Amino acid sequence: MNPQPVNRRQALAFLGSGIGAAALAACGGSGEREPRASAPATPPAPPSSSGITPARFEGAASCKATIEQIEGPYFIDVEKIRSDIREDREGTPLRIAARVVDADGCTPIPDAVFEIWHCDAEGRYSGFEAASNRANGRPSGGPAANSMDDKRYLRGAQVTDSNGIAVITTIYPGWYIGRSVHVHAKVALSNAELLVTQFYFDDASTDQVHKAAVYTTKSGKRTSNDDDGFYRPDLELSVSKEDESYLGLITIGVQA
Repeated sequence: MNPQPVNRRQALAFLGSGIGAAALAACGGSGEREPRASAPATPPAPPSSSGITPARFEGAASCKATIEQIEGPYFIDVEKIRSDIREDREGTPLRIAARVVDADGCTPIPDAVFEIWHCDAEGRYSGFEAASNRANGRPSGGPAANSMDDKRYLRGAQVTDSNGIAVITTIYPGWYIGRSVHVHAKVALSNAELLVTQFYFDDASTDQVHKAAVYTTKSGKRTSNDDDGFYRPDLELSVSKEDESYLGLITIGVQA
């Protein structure tokens, strides 16, 4: 029997039901415990389900509340929990790894829903291809520029593991007029939205990635981070190259 797909709303409903808390409570005993002669050394945190350890995030922003930013005009509640959101989009492979922590104590937050959406290599957003074509100075063609379509590429979410880590495979985003390269993100826990923000990339990495043919279809000059009014250094992903792909890391501090 094939498992049924899990969507974002189902994941939030499950995580908000208290099942996880009940399971944790069942693991604890009652009454006093026998004293131990000495406490063992704290073992290193195990790898996350994606194979990325918490230690990888030491240089990926600091433990503080992440800056809120606007949702933007292209959000859709896609309700898709999936690890790979590329579908048919071409571009340089990118994994975005986020570690969600409590900004007050820097403790990891498991079972949070980490959701992202962004444009493709040519600056188009799924669901809004006509509108984003127009934003890029191209003819929208076909339907009215303000109409929605049924495409949902480069949109999706993952649930954080016991280390607070969630990883989503996507492509390195392209650009559109007036904005530097960025990714939109949300974090939710127990049916409550905790954060809406955006992530950015260092211009040197973007310059290198955007030499690939799929990113060179548009005329005009890409907006740099310094020329983008929304850009904030604290929201920049820590980007590293992995063979022919890239990894972008960031720590997300929320008030849980």
